[in-house]
Amino acid sequence: MEQIQEFGKYLLLDHIADGGMATIHRARFLNKIIIIKMIKKNFSEDSNYKSMFIDEIKNTFTLMHPNIAQIFDYGERNKKLYCAMEFVDGKNLKEYFDKCQASAMDFPLDIALHIVIEVCAGLSYTHQFIDKFTGEKPNMIHRDISPNNIMISHDGSVKIIDFGIAKAKTNVQSTTQVGTIKCNTAYAGPEYVNGDKLDHRYDQFSLAVVLWELLTGKRLFAAEDAILTLKNVQTCEVDAPSKFNKQVTEELDRILLKALSKDPNQRFKNIEQFSRALTKELNRLYLGFNPTDLKYFANYLFKEEIKKDHERYGELFTQSNQFKFIQETKSHDVKAINNNNENSKHQSFKLTTKIKKLKLFYMLGFSLLLGFIIGEQFIKRVLRSWLFGE
Repeated sequence: MEQIQEFGKYLLLDHIADGGMATIHRARFLNKIIIIKMIKKNFSEDSNYKSMFIDEIKNTFTLMHPNIAQIFDYGERNKKLYCAMEFVDGKNLKEYFDKCQASAMDFPLDIALHIVIEVCAGLSYTHQFIDKFTGEKPNMIHRDISPNNIMISHDGSVKIIDFGIAKAKTNVQSTTQVGTIKCNTAYAGPEYVNGDKLDHRYDQFSLAVVLWELLTGKRLFAAEDAILTLKNVQTCEVDAPSKFNKQVTEELDRILLKALSKDPNQRFKNIEQFSRALTKELNRLYLGFNPTDLKYFANYLFKEEIKKDHERYGELFTQSNQFKFIQETKSHDVKAINNNNENSKHQSFKLTTKIKKLKLFYMLGFSLLLGFIIGEQFIKRVLRSWLFGE
C-alpha cells in the first residue's frame, strides 16, 4: 500500500499515472480530492522548460468552463514543478474506446456525437477567451486533443484535460519543433508535420480524428511507429466513415471529411461551426437523446470499476484522516468558527451598550427640557422612573 505524503498544503494520496514528463497523483486538499501533476526533476531543473511551463500555465490558469478541467494552483516544491488540477471522477475516452473494442461493441453513434459536441464547447470557449484584466485575446490552441485528454465523469460530464502544451500568441516560445514538446502524433494535423503555422483549426482536425475513430472502431493514422504515423498524417488520406459503419449518414460523412481536410482553409471556419453541424445531425437522428444518456452508458460500461473506485476513496479518506496535517487543519477551521462566534457576541454586546448610552442621553435631555417647562419635582419623578424603574 502506498504511503500518504505531505506535499505543501496538500496530501498525496496515491500515484495513478506516470508519463514521459510528469507523474500524476491523487491528492487531498481539506475534504476535496484533486490531481497533482508533478513534472519530473530533470525537466523541472531545465531553465528553458521551466520558463515555458510557467508561461503556458499562466495562459490556462484563468480558464473556467464546465467542459474544461480547472487548474487550481501551480508552483515549485522540492525542486519539482507542479500544478494542482480538478479531479474528474471517471475514465478517459481511450478507456471507453478500448472497453467497447474488448466487448466487440460498436461505440453508440449518439453518445459519440454528444461527447464531441461537448468538447467543441470547451474548445470554442478556449479559442475565444479574452483576458479579463488586459482585455487581450491570447488565441490559445490546445494542440493535444486526443482520447487520452478527454475525460468523462461517472455522472456524464465531459472535460478536456492537459493544457500543458497549449500555445498562445503571448508565449515566449513562438515556435515548437516536432519532438520538442510531446503530443500524440496519431491526432496531429498535416500542418504540424509540415512545420506550418498552427491556428484554431488544428484542434478541429484533431477532434475530427477522434470522432472518425469512435464511429468506425478503427485507427485513422496510427502506425507501427511515430515516423510512419506522421507520414500518414502528412498524406492525410481519409475514407468516409460510412465505409466501415453503415449507421453513419451521408451528412455525417460530409461533416467529418470537411473537418479532416488536409488544407485548413477547407475545414470549418471555426470549431463552433463544426459543433453546430454535428448538433443539427444529432438532433435529426436522435430526437429523444438526452445528455444523461452518457451517464447511463458510463455506469453500464464501468459498473465494477466505479464500485471499486468508491471503495478506494473511502480507504484513502480514512487513512488521510489520521494525518496530523488534516487534524490541524480541522482544528484551525473549528477555531476560526469559534472566533467568529465570539466576535459576533462582542459586537452584539457593544451594540447593546451603545444603544443604552444613547437612550440615557436622550432621556436626560428630554427631562431637562420638561423641567424648564413644568418644574423640578417632575424632573425627579422622570429620572427615578427611567433610571431606577420606580
